[in-house]
Amino acid sequence: MPVVFQTGEREPRPLFPDQVIYTSAQKVADLLQIPYPDPVDLTDNAGNGTAFVKISPADHRLVGFEAGDEVEIASDATMGETMTIADNGIERDGANVKITFTGNMAYDHTTANAATLQSLQSFNNGKRRGVTRRAVELLILRMQDKIDNLCNNSWRPMLQSAEYLNFDTYKPYRRRYYTDYVGTVPLMFRNVQQILRLEIWQGQEYREVGAAEARLEILDHSALTTNDYLFLCPGGGGVASLQVGTGSSKWSADFDGVNAAQQLADLINKDLRRKKDAVAFSPSFTLETAATSSGSTTANVHHEFMASANADYGNSKMKITSMNRGEAGETATLGFTNLTAMSASNLTDTVVTVPVTHSVSAGGSGYSVGDNLTQASTTGSGSNFTCTVASVSEGAIVTVTVTAAGSGYVEDEVITLSGSGGKVTVKYVISGGVQSVTGNGAAGQTAGVIHLPSTAALSPYGIICTGTGTAVKCAYYTGKTAEVKNEDGDLVTHGTLTGVTDLGSSGFVAALKTAMNTTQTTGTQCTQYRLKIDYFGSGTGDEARLRDWWADYDLGIIYFNNTYPYFQWNSVKCSYVYGERYVEKAIEDICTKMVAMDLLLSDDRSILMPEGTQNIDLGAKYQLMKAQVAETLPRYMEVMTIE
Repeated sequence: MPVVFQTGEREPRPLFPDQVIYTSAQKVADLLQIPYPDPVDLTDNAGNGTAFVKISPADHRLVGFEAGDEVEIASDATMGETMTIADNGIERDGANVKITFTGNMAYDHTTANAATLQSLQSFNNGKRRGVTRRAVELLILRMQDKIDNLCNNSWRPMLQSAEYLNFDTYKPYRRRYYTDYVGTVPLMFRNVQQILRLEIWQGQEYREVGAAEARLEILDHSALTTNDYLFLCPGGGGVASLQVGTGSSKWSADFDGVNAAQQLADLINKDLRRKKDAVAFSPSFTLETAATSSGSTTANVHHEFMASANADYGNSKMKITSMNRGEAGETATLGFTNLTAMSASNLTDTVVTVPVTHSVSAGGSGYSVGDNLTQASTTGSGSNFTCTVASVSEGAIVTVTVTAAGSGYVEDEVITLSGSGGKVTVKYVISGGVQSVTGNGAAGQTAGVIHLPSTAALSPYGIICTGTGTAVKCAYYTGKTAEVKNEDGDLVTHGTLTGVTDLGSSGFVAALKTAMNTTQTTGTQCTQYRLKIDYFGSGTGDEARLRDWWADYDLGIIYFNNTYPYFQWNSVKCSYVYGERYVEKAIEDICTKMVAMDLLLSDDRSILMPEGTQNIDLGAKYQLMKAQVAETLPRYMEVMTIE
């Protein structure tokens, strides 16, 4: 691939470098006419309507059955039926190995009728001598890269990171008044699938107009401990928890801020040079893909977010971008547990206050549980409030239960109760009536629910935080409801966040409940950090023909209108995914034959290949495949011409 100026950014690479896309191990086996492994005997009967069979550990070890494999179950008394092994469908069951399928079997397969299980994969990762599936797939990955480099094109998603481009304002005189754009930027590659980032130089910094982003800075790496996290939520599905620590599934903050930022970016990106593992979302969800036999794959953080550390953002600084297109990424949220060590900018910060419901401000004396109390006086104009004493401490009221909410009350109005000095400060009013003051106000009376005066500015699904300094606590919620007001604009019903669950060991829910069960003058503040697009032109969106910018995705050209760079040279910085939409059969054939040719070159493995006196010998097969590849591949090689 062409070398592009990319200061401090990730190298261009396949979006999913470890996915086998152009062909498959079985297609290579079909070309070479390699048979399936021998069937193995079942160790127990398999009945109609059940979804599993049992085999011996030795047979499993030799064949190497794996999740996603297609297998055939047959016996002397039944027709064979094809099943697919489920995810996590292989486990030890006493003296046997239990293999579970994605569906139920339609026939009875008994050991008395010599029931067998046969893998329908010619290459397996078992212990029998020969070429393993893993080895063939490594060859396929190698050939995919080779084809992409030879053709200067791709038939799989390719990530072009931070391509620096020149802004072109040239227009021929006779045509300059007939264009609806002020300038263009031609990308290095065509067949663009998605613009991930589009940054334009605005005199002092690059400003993002193509994607929702957040800017993070490591303020003090030494203040980060193994109890600290960065949480990322794509706006639905689940949350990725990125923990400080050592190892391939965490990010280290041991050395300095620059390296800590790079470590975090590498973990988000699942960077192979540091051998970082994929971090899955929890609760997990799946994405559609053609790269797996099931048509889906478990979503990981590198599927939804893209990170760049240091580069031209500054040392110890990084940029995190949602890979959801345009404004769709602005529903993504983040949270972190240590505001002393980390800070975030370029965000939409939404602060909401949880209403205080426990409002007994003076306990008085001489009260007993069950006393029915009325209003003796009030600092406002409310009336008809009554309550029952729910708990006391040495005669002083601790909590009360509202029996009549009354009317005309306002927040912070103080009600003096009948008896000896008990007082209630009104903090939770709906339609002028005083609501419950029994405590547990943060979650109402329902576990996992937070009541808020308004939820309009919050993401439908996301992260919410409370606390300061090194004691920030985070949780996520799975849904929200809107508040309800009457005709006069008075609040009738609070909005709610539902499915509230702690993240990490932060203790968000417990902290909120504890805060609401104490006497306070104000409610507890919670903050949501949402990613945002940095710069907008006219209207409500940035990408449209008459808005800020628009693109010809097939040709790989970006047109600027209302918002554009201030200078020409290296003034546009673009990250995008390119590649043909599907794998052409000719490319599949080329890749399959190139892998087969490599297998034919191995003498010790050639025993797998069928050959007889009446067949073409292996050397001739190699030359024929080489000629066929040489005939077809040049047609897909793109040539750059310079006028």
